[in-house]
Amino acid sequence: MEALNDMLRLRAKVLGNKPFLIAGTKVVSYAELDQSAARLAHVLRSHGVQKGDPVGLYLPSCIEFAVGYFAAQKLGAIATSISSLYRFREVRGIVERTDMKVVLTDGTTRALAEQVQGEFPGLENILTFGIDDETSCEAQMAKHPPHFDD
Repeated sequence: MEALNDMLRLRAKVLGNKPFLIAGTKVVSYAELDQSAARLAHVLRSHGVQKGDPVGLYLPSCIEFAVGYFAAQKLGAIATSISSLYRFREVRGIVERTDMKVVLTDGTTRALAEQVQGEFPGLENILTFGIDDETSCEAQMAKHPPHFDD
């Protein structure tokens, strides 16, 4: 049986530029998703994520959610979905129960994740997509190669 990260990597080789995800006018190919997930896996590892660790995906339904999911799979981490509709109490409960150290956010979820982080210092890193500075997920991903070998 193939692991999900292996399935994506193999499909990316075979299907390359064929569409994997379509969100509005943005189309992401198998190869692009695999490369983005590999880059993010490097970022997550640089923030201390290891095999078996939960990675919070506090994002709406978007391409970045898929990138985060597959990045966690590449590390052997546990992609932990946190609905972007959840408020403080629900997010705090998930962070507390899973003892997660890293959560991925966007501009709509970051502030609430920071509030939760204030109560749980074990939540060491909030990585955010779509912000315009050098700490964004995109800026950190750009520093890493588009492949990930365990």
